[in-house]
Amino acid sequence: MTSVSLSVPDEAQSTEPTSTSPFQGFYNNPLPHDYFGFLSPVGYRAPDETMAILRPWLAQQATEITDRPLRIVDFFSGYGANGLLLRTGYSMAEISALYAEGDLASDDFEVHQRFFREPVISANQVELTGLDIAANALAYAHDTGVYQQVFDDNLLENPPSQGLAQAAFDADIILESGGHHEISAPIIDGLLGAINPDRRPPLMMSIARDFDTSPIIDVLARHGYGYRVLKPDFMLRQFADDAEREKRQARNRELGKPNGGTLGDNVRYADLYWAEYKG
Repeated sequence: MTSVSLSVPDEAQSTEPTSTSPFQGFYNNPLPHDYFGFLSPVGYRAPDETMAILRPWLAQQATEITDRPLRIVDFFSGYGANGLLLRTGYSMAEISALYAEGDLASDDFEVHQRFFREPVISANQVELTGLDIAANALAYAHDTGVYQQVFDDNLLENPPSQGLAQAAFDADIILESGGHHEISAPIIDGLLGAINPDRRPPLMMSIARDFDTSPIIDVLARHGYGYRVLKPDFMLRQFADDAEREKRQARNRELGKPNGGTLGDNVRYADLYWAEYKG
């Protein structure tokens, strides 16, 4: 689909594949207040780390591509945290504060639409395509005008739809920030299978330490992509509670990876990956 509607009932449940994420339960509400309400106390930083690389990269690309908008495909996009930061120039802490007690604290959706009507970076400069399976979250990202098209394709079971395949073909970069990488390999495979073979876009991904990256690296290699870590061991966020910390750290031990780091042991660490076509 190219658009979704905010008419999805409030009580609708997300069809997101089973995971241990503490985001379950409020990831797919019509408005993102609960989502950002969770993110703020745990200091979620993946979109900030993405923006630190993406903003200057886009500025450089804009000097070379002058006849059309730059095009981004954002998978695991949800409510569009990457797009929200890109459009406004804010940090996650700043945008979260707006949803908590600022201009975006309102339950009136028209207030949200008006807020994003004059972004710092417009759709004429950068077109955003979102991919997720949370219909309400996608609807918010699209109907606020932050994302120009959104898709709810389930790439775990099906190839990309014609619309999503075209978006991948047209993309200048594919990215995500802190998604469910236990299921991301087939998603990456589907997107890379649809790209333009004459100008294969880079990928940027924030992958938590407690995920097994080997399926992702294998998929990248099958498509001729190599990778490097731009920023290792950054703080994705703090753990939501002791139970999550114990589960994630047990997974680190299973993978032969360390727990803790320079910011202590109550932090979920991640690496920022950059992948490019090598042939």
